[in-house]
Amino acid sequence: MAFLENGWYAAAWCDEMGPSPVGRTILSEPVVLFRDEQQRLKAVGGRCPHRFAPLAKGRLVGGALECPYHGLRFDGEGKCVFNPHGNRVVPAAAKVRSFPVVERHRLVWLWMGKDGKQNPSLIPDFGFVDHDDWATVTGSISGQGHYELFSDNILDLGHAAFIHQQTVGAPSFLYGRRKMHRSGTTSSPQQWCFDLDPWAACTDITRSPSPDIAA
Repeated sequence: MAFLENGWYAAAWCDEMGPSPVGRTILSEPVVLFRDEQQRLKAVGGRCPHRFAPLAKGRLVGGALECPYHGLRFDGEGKCVFNPHGNRVVPAAAKVRSFPVVERHRLVWLWMGKDGKQNPSLIPDFGFVDHDDWATVTGSISGQGHYELFSDNILDLGHAAFIHQQTVGAPSFLYGRRKMHRSGTTSSPQQWCFDLDPWAACTDITRSPSPDIAA
């Protein structure tokens, strides 16, 4: 499957980054996120080069990621820095890929493309997440399906009032102003509901939608 590699991907929320490594699969590639001893965020390939064990199942030792199978340890640059076996010589081929990673707007952004082409200024502006006057709910949802279907789903906010009635959905998704923003290669939906309780006020989905809505 072809993917857009030269782009920044939101891989996790910053508050997920605790004392244990965090595993993700991005563009069908396993990746492990962790903090080193200086609390710097690191991202490396998720399979040990020795027996391909999942490094996300390992632990952090002295800021290095320890393989859960044979105990090889890898630093934040993907280099093996410790071999507990035999004469403890580290094989030259014992390394995994490292990924550029940036913390911004409470999110962990990962560059999956060619090294040297990453430009942090291309990270989408989610500055409203950091605003002191806003409440932000974090979390993630896992699903099975083609990524293009997920993109279509997220860009279409009108379905939330029906599919997600028991969770994040509310009839208020049917009212207010809905607009699609496009700028260069970026598209984003926006919905504004003025003078309206988004959870309790709109209990009648038969109410006439606002004429400002552009489907």
